[in-house]
Order: sequence, then C-alpha cells, then structure tokens
Amino acid sequence: MWRKQDEAHHLHVISRRWKGFSEFMWWSAFSYDKKGPYHIWEKETKEEKVACKLDIKTRNKAKYKIDKREWEDAYRKKHKVTRAKPLPEFKHTPKWGLIEVKKGRGGINWYRY
Repeated sequence: MWRKQDEAHHLHVISRRWKGFSEFMWWSAFSYDKKGPYHIWEKETKEEKVACKLDIKTRNKAKYKIDKREWEDAYRKKHKVTRAKPLPEFKHTPKWGLIEVKKGRGGINWYRY
C-alpha cells in the first residue's frame, strides 16, 4: 500500500511532457541580498571520459611505489615481520592509495568536478 507522499517518487506515476529534454544538476548559494556562485553540470563527453581515465592511470602509476612502500611498512609493523621474510603480494586498492572513479549513474563525479 502506497502512502500519498510516496507517489511522487515512482517513475511510472510521472508523465513526461517534452521530448528531447535534458536533465541537469544545479548547485548554488543564496543569501539575503545577493546571489552566490552557481554551476550547471552537463553530461560528460567521450573525450572527457578518455582524458579522465588516462590522467587517473598516470597518477596511479606515479604513486604506485610510494603506496607499496607504505603498505609494506604497515604490514611489517602489524605482523611484526622482519625484512628477511617475504611479504604477500601487494594489491593496489583504494584502501592503499589507488585513485578510481566508480561506475554508475547519478550523483556528481568527484574527479570531474
């Protein structure tokens, strides 16, 4: 059973009036006597996506050795391992400094903005 307030959030209840419309997100600031800055985000183009992936790949490549060294130090400290004993394989993950853009729709892409 739906409540009255829930009906506005279901897509099958909404009837679209315009063809070829564009959705956008607006961020702005208002105060008592003036308007603040604003920005309207548009869809990301294919060229921007390729440039983003290339930039993130180069950043990750540049910081891989530093992140690996930090992981090794933290692992040795936590497990009290000496330098003579081999360490497990390092996996570059977001927890250990990997920069990534998660896939999906909705929200604002942290890298782009």
